[in-house]
Amino acid sequence: MAIRLWKLLENAPQCGVSTYKKKLTKLTTTNASSRRFRPIIQFLHTLHQFSYLLATFSTHLSYPKYSFDYAVADPHTGDHKTQWESRDGDVVKGAYSLAEPDGTTRIVEYTADKIHGFNAVVKRIGHAHHPQHYNTHSSGGYYSHY
Repeated sequence: MAIRLWKLLENAPQCGVSTYKKKLTKLTTTNASSRRFRPIIQFLHTLHQFSYLLATFSTHLSYPKYSFDYAVADPHTGDHKTQWESRDGDVVKGAYSLAEPDGTTRIVEYTADKIHGFNAVVKRIGHAHHPQHYNTHSSGGYYSHY
């Protein structure tokens, strides 16, 4: 029995969840009436949970590094925009641009780090084109039918 417990302890961090549950269920059902092995079984269960959490936690603490970019150009809706961003550790750099409804293009370039915080520079390219509004005069307005 001690050898079976040692093998389970030895393989607990490496085995998958389904394999672990099968081994633990077999061990528990075999010794269901024996109370002296319950603390060991609880310890093995806790050890397996801890190893799973440790593996999950270590993947979240890996060095952050990524980059991406994309662009959208939809002539039907007039949606035109681009973006790129890269991160290396705690330094993030990026930019995005978009076509404004007034005909200009807005470009935002940004950086972020621990020392300087978030900084953005906004540029506007082109001249704004505003549609003209025509005032129509009617005789009498809403109540002109009286």
